[in-house]
Amino acid sequence: LDYSGKRPSILDLKTGERRSVELFVAVMGASRKTFAYATYTQRLQDWCEANVRALEFYRGVPRLLVPDNLKSAVDRVTVAEGHVINYTYAKLAQHYDCIVMPTRPRKPKDKAAVEVGVRFTQRWILARLRNRVFTSIGELNAAIAELLVRMNDKPMRAHDGKSRSQLFEELDRPALKALPELPFEYADWKLNVTVAQDYHILWDGHHYSVPHTYIGAKVRIRATARQIEVYAKDDHCPIATHLRSSKRGGCTTQVEHQPAAHRVYAQDQGTELIAWAERSGSWISAFVKKHIDAHRRPALSMQAMRGLRRMAKEYGPERLNAACHRALRINTT
Repeated sequence: LDYSGKRPSILDLKTGERRSVELFVAVMGASRKTFAYATYTQRLQDWCEANVRALEFYRGVPRLLVPDNLKSAVDRVTVAEGHVINYTYAKLAQHYDCIVMPTRPRKPKDKAAVEVGVRFTQRWILARLRNRVFTSIGELNAAIAELLVRMNDKPMRAHDGKSRSQLFEELDRPALKALPELPFEYADWKLNVTVAQDYHILWDGHHYSVPHTYIGAKVRIRATARQIEVYAKDDHCPIATHLRSSKRGGCTTQVEHQPAAHRVYAQDQGTELIAWAERSGSWISAFVKKHIDAHRRPALSMQAMRGLRRMAKEYGPERLNAACHRALRINTT
């Protein structure tokens, strides 16, 4: 698995500028059947997508994935640890039940097949596309896919006229494992996250609850486009699962994650505080309701309401009511 040094480009219709994109290349070990796919970057998400599409192209899973030492595949290389595989990429390999075996630094012979495959792809595909204009990466990949068929079906004199596709069916295909039922779903990870005292963790500006018994514990967070999963250390089953929210500063709390005292607060004391606020002033009442609705964090709301009561005793309900009015006008809760 490697990226081509020479890159295709797509045209931005708004600016009229050409944007260079990356060309991912995968080559099967024995048959040299080649797969190519354009991605915007070499970043982790694009790298994982290209790997998944390569495995789907071959309709099977090899024993080894042999990438170069790019950052999306290898976090670091040390004398003591050797290659430390990127956590997300290691999860991809685990999903497909294969092993990532990166090449040694500055040892191109470790991936000689893909080195040759990259050069062949540059001549066979990039050279044929150099005068064509593409306005989207999907359009570019459709053109690459057409040329891949011709390239892999081309007879080779060195192999008695057999093509890469024929050799693949004879040599590589029987050795591949079946693809899993579902493709790998890309996810971002955060490791060694400490659960706060209010039993919530933070992802992309939004707070998500975990069982209160994990306060102070280290957890791992897995975030897909649809949901957030929280895992305890060395545990393969999530301790909390939430639908992902785009509301920055918001909070998602599951009742079963709360300690008993907070459940009582949410059910009983919340009503009591609202009743106190309504007796004290209309703007105080509106501020309390907005705070509870906006944060949905019992511990935080209780602390805020206690502060309001203290302020009412110290400055009087009239001044507090005016202050709450101003806070609501400038949208501060």
